[in-house]
Amino acid sequence: MNTHRFIRYLARATVVALGAFVLSPLAVAGPGNDHDHPAQKSQSSASPRFETHTELFELVGVYERGGLTLYVDRYKTNETVATAKVEFDVAGTKGIATSQPDATYRIESEALKAAKGTVALAFTITQGNEADLLAANLTLQDASRVAGDDHAHDPTHSHFPLSALISVAIIMLAIGAFLIFFVKRRKAISSPIKLVDRG
Repeated sequence: MNTHRFIRYLARATVVALGAFVLSPLAVAGPGNDHDHPAQKSQSSASPRFETHTELFELVGVYERGGLTLYVDRYKTNETVATAKVEFDVAGTKGIATSQPDATYRIESEALKAAKGTVALAFTITQGNEADLLAANLTLQDASRVAGDDHAHDPTHSHFPLSALISVAIIMLAIGAFLIFFVKRRKAISSPIKLVDRG
């Protein structure tokens, strides 16, 4: 087999393998598996939260943007309570939660931002002639732990083994095709030429 042809063939196989190595993570992810979700959705699903209730009210709190967002509902009817007075005692700080346009309540607390581990919370919810006391615990995640979890779910790391396998498979197929071609070519060259007697 011509040496120059062999070199060109091997170079082409290498280019194909490298191209597959680079592009396979994008092909696996695909347009339907986009990992760039909105920041608010990702933060909401991963944020520390608590839930507590009494016979009157149900209270759900989500720790986000350095504060607490509170959702208050009627426990029996699940009706949103948007006009209540929500007093809080959070990480040693007392105050009244601020009502938001989306029928939630917001607590901004520097003490809560600095808190770590499990924080005891107490709330007094008053609406009209009704009032109730609710208590809960909020477990705050360690920042380094969250960063490690995000790194573990990095799509580049999750798809790298698959891209490596695809590349190895393509290289093996290229080598196999070359060997088959080389063997057939060698047989064709080494086989004796038969002369046909027409006499």
